[in-house]
Amino acid sequence: MPKENDQLKTLEYIGLLVLWEAIDMVTDWVLYSDVKSIEPGLVYGPPDDGLIRALLAFSVIGTLTFVAQVVILLIEFFNEGWLTEQDSVQNFVYENDVVSLLTIILEDFPQAVITLTLVTCREEGISYVQIAKAILPMIEILARIMCSCVKLREKKSSCDLLHLLGKCKEIEWKNVIGWTRVLVLLVVFILNVAMLILSTTETDVDVYGNSKSTLKGRHFKYIFDEKYNDERYLKNVGIYLHHPAFDYKTFSSKSWINLIEIYDLENANVAEFRLLIDAETQSNFTIEKSTCKDPFPKLSECFQLLKNEIKIISPCNNFFTKYYTFALRFEFKERDIPRLLLGDVNYNWKTDITGNCSQNIGNEVIIPSVHYYRSKPDVNTTHHLNWSKYGIRFFNNDDLIDVRYLWKTSFSSCQSNGRTSPHLDNGIRLNCA
Repeated sequence: MPKENDQLKTLEYIGLLVLWEAIDMVTDWVLYSDVKSIEPGLVYGPPDDGLIRALLAFSVIGTLTFVAQVVILLIEFFNEGWLTEQDSVQNFVYENDVVSLLTIILEDFPQAVITLTLVTCREEGISYVQIAKAILPMIEILARIMCSCVKLREKKSSCDLLHLLGKCKEIEWKNVIGWTRVLVLLVVFILNVAMLILSTTETDVDVYGNSKSTLKGRHFKYIFDEKYNDERYLKNVGIYLHHPAFDYKTFSSKSWINLIEIYDLENANVAEFRLLIDAETQSNFTIEKSTCKDPFPKLSECFQLLKNEIKIISPCNNFFTKYYTFALRFEFKERDIPRLLLGDVNYNWKTDITGNCSQNIGNEVIIPSVHYYRSKPDVNTTHHLNWSKYGIRFFNNDDLIDVRYLWKTSFSSCQSNGRTSPHLDNGIRLNCA
């Protein structure tokens, strides 16, 4: 009976070991697949190619070391007397420790460093499930550390998880390989603790995207759906349009009109705009707007560009009869974790300036451009133009904050690698009329 109990406990230890390593291998490939699937979008884009290749390399190494451990098990299994001779268990434990140490050094430790690098520049979603996913690897590592320590301190022990509360056969107390394994596991555990802290806390930012010194816990009230604090990036951020006809010859900065905020576009899914420009004077303008929720074009604003001011025309029916049109259609791509954390915006534009509705202008100087900006706190963005207390005018650099300086991600305030303007997609259909 004692011998049968030892056989059963050894089999349980081996089964748990294989299960641990299999889960570890699968999570490595899931992480690589998630990182590989990331696309350019709002705020976030794909990590550096070198980081992705490193994840692939260490995932392959982890798979090879897992296979090596299974091969050792098979060799021991087919070795006659592997469960009857007392020394066979100790030989297995020693050989497995060697492979396990190589696995930790060549795969677990690099993976932890790479993941920590990702977290310092890229927020993770917060939910109870996400917290559990961060804690479970720590529990596994802690159990492995405890098991190894008990096994090393009790001479000639074949320690397994069930023996943690019972007796272990004696082995050598000083085992260089075993203690080295414990030390490296402890380092990996500390890295996982750091990742958990970074994933569950954040710093406030001001309107310009600068981090404050205050550290606070992140809110996680959703069980399965990840919750992102996207306001630090997208609050009061909108799509602004520039056309050379807007620019005053006496001003050096570009003039912009406000089209739509990101949150409003996400709610509407699709928004179309038509900029009508007086073909004779190029100083009279009309903006038409329509969305999926309100598909009929509306005359949003009509205005006349004078020498030093802008005059609002109301009503603007028949404001001018001869004009050409710039049509723009914006489509919001839904958020998809981890591929697009905050979604993305695609757009297309066409003009009938040559008589046909196309992008064929023949003069790149008059091509319109779009960009993401955040409006400053005291700036009125309820209209396409800036209705300030000093008069109506275009938006300029004094009113707006470029997202290139605003979007600094996570704890390290990394420079955003997402798109700073909507993505041009010529496949989007739209008409100029």
